[in-house]
Amino acid sequence: MELNDRDRIQDSTELLKSLSEINGSAPDANTPGLRSIDISTSNIGESRRDSENDDAHAKPRHPTHGGLRYPSGIRDTQRLSYILKIALLVNFCLVALGLWSTMLEIALIERIANGSTVSQLDIASNDARQQIIGQIQFTVYVVCAIFFLQWTYFLARNARNLGGSSLNISPGWAVGWYFVPFASLWKPYQAIKNISRVLRSDISLDIRQAKRPLILPIWWAFWVAHTYIFSPKGKDLIVLLIGSPTASEILDISRRELVSLLFELPATLTCLILVNVLQKMQHKKTVSIDQDH
Repeated sequence: MELNDRDRIQDSTELLKSLSEINGSAPDANTPGLRSIDISTSNIGESRRDSENDDAHAKPRHPTHGGLRYPSGIRDTQRLSYILKIALLVNFCLVALGLWSTMLEIALIERIANGSTVSQLDIASNDARQQIIGQIQFTVYVVCAIFFLQWTYFLARNARNLGGSSLNISPGWAVGWYFVPFASLWKPYQAIKNISRVLRSDISLDIRQAKRPLILPIWWAFWVAHTYIFSPKGKDLIVLLIGSPTASEILDISRRELVSLLFELPATLTCLILVNVLQKMQHKKTVSIDQDH
């Protein structure tokens, strides 16, 4: 039953000898009807099939990446992070496009506020352009958010299984804090900071002494500025949708949107860098554990 055919019993004489040793009697080579049958050749195909079946059953239990076999309980997030980075790159390009379009809109509104003549065609063209770019950007933004939250969840779960069980890292709350008013200003940052501490492969026994990546606070500062400080407020949307805004009010709203986009651009870029840094840290940590075992 050995997987390696060289370790198996090779012929009937060796089998009789093994059985005789168990029974306490010596084998007799001259026993009538006893002849040596070489079964090593017939075992080769079976051995190969057994090895292939073992490999096929082992892969789902232990995901591999680049020759690395992940420990039990570790989710390979390489593909997910790759998709997320592509989505973030697309969002970055759309934000840059929206920034250009908003600047054109501000220039148009300033002409109207100054009393210059603006055709209805120019106004309709501006509104159509802004609406199309805004809808596409919103869709990509939602896609980025879904992939980022999913990636964060699995990263937090992996961190717990890589030595972070003593820290307050709940995969569910690492995602859930983004949806809690006021607490979303700092709780998600703390969660990712704790995850990054665990993923440091050069840390001592006390993982709380590990430093977080420098890109993390930079990303969070841009994110908070874009989302909570300079983002257009709810009352601005109400004025645009059901009110009768003046040219001056529309101009103020457009300028706030421009500032928000100016912060969203570096927020998206630093988020892309952060995902890349944490993904490499997780891979390095997993490699170190795999080598130790």
